[in-house]
Amino acid sequence: MLFRSPIVDQVDGQRWFATVATLAGFDRSSWSPQLVPARQWIAGEFAALGLAVSEPVFNFPPGGTPFPIANVIGRIEGSEFPDQWLVVGGHYDSRNQTNSAAGAANTPGADDNASGCSGVIEAARAIVPFKPRRSIVFMCYAGEEQGLHGSTGHVNALLGAGDLGKVRAMLNMDMIGWSADAGLGVIVATRTDVGNPVDNQALVELVADAGLTYAPALNPDFIVRSGSTCCSDHMPYINAGRPGLMSIHRGSAAAYPHYHRNTDTPANLGPFAQAIGAAIVRMNVAALARLSGATDRIFADGNQGATPAPPLPL
Repeated sequence: MLFRSPIVDQVDGQRWFATVATLAGFDRSSWSPQLVPARQWIAGEFAALGLAVSEPVFNFPPGGTPFPIANVIGRIEGSEFPDQWLVVGGHYDSRNQTNSAAGAANTPGADDNASGCSGVIEAARAIVPFKPRRSIVFMCYAGEEQGLHGSTGHVNALLGAGDLGKVRAMLNMDMIGWSADAGLGVIVATRTDVGNPVDNQALVELVADAGLTYAPALNPDFIVRSGSTCCSDHMPYINAGRPGLMSIHRGSAAAYPHYHRNTDTPANLGPFAQAIGAAIVRMNVAALARLSGATDRIFADGNQGATPAPPLPL
């Protein structure tokens, strides 16, 4: 059964795609000087929403960049539970087949991962006006393509500050902008062999159910729950014991013909880009609203108002 939510209805596929096109206009390789203005543009989008913005640098072992590598964070304080945090993230860096300083040019990275970072920005646009009761940390990471350095840096910073335990869940969007055909689908993936498997699986069920309930464009047969995942920015959180997952379009990375190529452009995302991107963002926003206790919404369980989902069993 499908339901409507005022928050989820704020997700705008055309606006999301315009954000993808803007980010894809920058070469966002970790070694490209254009990574800095791309980061500043994201920070400006967060600031325009009234979020508390920061750009923390982190350790980047590959080195060789002419500028500091940094994440972009936009944070909204929870109205009732400020020390309970939800992290929603996606990396903004990109690459082509040459993942080095020699390949810093021609790295549009539309699907991988302007699509996911734009999903984070679109999620913030949708949910921030509805005053979540738990704090939400909207993040676009750098250094993902060289080994998850941005997300690892964030987890290490949380550990150093004694804040890791405040993270209730981490939702990662990586490659959400392409579908081979009109059968729109998503893989909601976690790990059931590391971290807290029970919590991870509970989070997968919550997010997948949000897709079934609030994202009618998704084919229910193609909302896939997976207990096996790797290689994106949810993993440092999972490895540190916090519940986490990744949303990625049907077929995963391998099915996308322009994966890690200089042809990963907005035009090559094809005719279903807006539909699949909006659907996956709607799914994540619905889950995020449920977890955060944002107000002025109606959910399938009949809740109206600001009751957040209970913390996952940690």
